[in-house]
Amino acid sequence: MKKISKKIGVVVALILAILMIISNIALAKIKLEELDPKSWITLPMFIRNDTTNISVSPNAGTYTLYYQMQFMTDSQFNAMETKQRTFKEELDRKEEILNTKTAELNTVINQYNEEGKNGTVSEATKQALDNARAAQKAAADDYANYAKAAQEELMEIIPDFVETAWKQTTDGTVELDYGGKTGSIHFVLWAKLVASGETTYDMNVYSTSVTGSETVSIGETTLSLKVGESKTLTLSHTGGTQGVIWESSDETIAEVNENGKVTAIREGQAVITVKLADGSSRDTCTVTVTSETGGGSGSQEENPPKGNITIPGANTNKTTGGSTTNTAGNKPTGVTGNMDNTKAGGKIPQTGSNYTIILIVAGFAIAGGFCYYQYRKYNF
Repeated sequence: MKKISKKIGVVVALILAILMIISNIALAKIKLEELDPKSWITLPMFIRNDTTNISVSPNAGTYTLYYQMQFMTDSQFNAMETKQRTFKEELDRKEEILNTKTAELNTVINQYNEEGKNGTVSEATKQALDNARAAQKAAADDYANYAKAAQEELMEIIPDFVETAWKQTTDGTVELDYGGKTGSIHFVLWAKLVASGETTYDMNVYSTSVTGSETVSIGETTLSLKVGESKTLTLSHTGGTQGVIWESSDETIAEVNENGKVTAIREGQAVITVKLADGSSRDTCTVTVTSETGGGSGSQEENPPKGNITIPGANTNKTTGGSTTNTAGNKPTGVTGNMDNTKAGGKIPQTGSNYTIILIVAGFAIAGGFCYYQYRKYNF
């Protein structure tokens, strides 16, 4: 439920004084004809909550009543208030003139009546009465014309009703919808009365301050940071002035300060919470912290392998120019070219025909050694 404060009813219709003029002088009353000419509609002077009431005169008989709200911008409302002040000052001045002319007319009328009692009214008094009546009428017309023009100028600022936006009320109850707005609100309450085959309208402008339910929320639901990085979360705080509290579920992973700035400490996951001081509203963001650098990827020289290396597949050998080359059958992904046994330090095991080569080499070595032994034996 919205709370309404500082209710200020602004009556747009200009209140005109009833000028009572004796004898055959008519009353001066100014009102736009389309705005409730029979005064059947009574709008509230003030609005204190989300509901209000519109009254209808019993003289309207059977009727159907509608209403609607139209919001005004600050600039529209301020312009209307400025014009109202200007118009009121001028109307007050014109009313003062009219009252003076009316008093002068009344004095001449009294003199005219006194002379009439004696049976003779002087020509001077007759002329004075004509002049006073003309002056009073001119002042009344000037007042009336200015008031009507002022009201029409104000109506140019005030938002008109929208024909498709009418809501019917059977008992005069009006439900006000502020559309989630908070702070200073200005709006027009329009009424439409259909009675006795006629449709008439009335309206008032109101200014009020609306305070909605106070809430806090975080713009991000998740956040990813590397160790050492920082980011300030987006805070939305509406409908009040309470302080907010930031918390981290694990400050060894991610810290958060009083402004919502999150700093990544170490790898892991933490939940950042923001809440109102009274705890009535809160929101969270899950923060994932990763290491400062990703997994290594470099040459074998930069990251040498550990343990035994197994080369899958069968090996084939060929001897060229006195050196033996071993070629892996199925090479690991990314391995290209041949593998030279001379560069492998003899540690690559040989299979199949490789044993024959080894035996031949060994035989020659043994035979050579024996011959060398015999040579030394018989020559020394």
